[in-house]
Amino acid sequence: MANADQEQIKLLRDQVARLISQNLELRRQLDDFEREKTGLTIDEIGSVLIQAMRSAEEALAAESPNESRYLISQLQTTLRGFLSRQATTLTLRMPRPEQTVPTDNLGSVQLNLVRVPPPVLPNEVAAFGSALEIAQAAFNAWSQRAGANVAGQIVALATQMRATLSQWTADAFLASVRALADAAVNWSQSLGSSVPDRILESARAAAKRLFAAAQLLTPARRPSPEEFAVLAAATQQLAQSCLDATAVLRTSTSQS
Repeated sequence: MANADQEQIKLLRDQVARLISQNLELRRQLDDFEREKTGLTIDEIGSVLIQAMRSAEEALAAESPNESRYLISQLQTTLRGFLSRQATTLTLRMPRPEQTVPTDNLGSVQLNLVRVPPPVLPNEVAAFGSALEIAQAAFNAWSQRAGANVAGQIVALATQMRATLSQWTADAFLASVRALADAAVNWSQSLGSSVPDRILESARAAAKRLFAAAQLLTPARRPSPEEFAVLAAATQQLAQSCLDATAVLRTSTSQS
């Protein structure tokens, strides 16, 4: 009798699970139907197209990780369906597959998405961006245990700052420059006696110069061209010191 009861309970649970699954499927179908009935707004269509462009670019990057980066500069599409007004925008409802609708009865929406080129940076800002790029590559190649963590911080900061130079935010820029200066000082202090004095002095002078320049900046104003020039020169000197130190240490390692 107990086994029969357990079997009956199992059957009831299975039936409840099937009913729940069917209910969820019905809800999904109702949601799809409501979406088809109301249509898509132009905003939603544009958002989907932008997501599709980004997804395609990620796929292109995965196909050629060591080659040139590919970007989709333009995307054109034409959608046909039933157009209607909704508040301050238009909606487009696509015909259902089983519907036979003459094309003359359908409206059309043509979208042409064009990538906006990045703003042209002033020469002094572009020079700082170039110095950050050199520092990014130089410290990314730093393979010594001493200063490795700080070198990683410099790479991350240089990458972030290069990406945001065209989108000026005073507080964020000031915080990044000061963090870069602190990291530069810490890295220069981590260099040991295996590095020649001239490289050691150059690295510490560059870090000191970068730190001093960062202390003069304030969030109330954008750095002047002269201040950007000092930041660029100090960052480039720091990167060159890193490259020189890397070359010397590799040579000494190969000879030992």
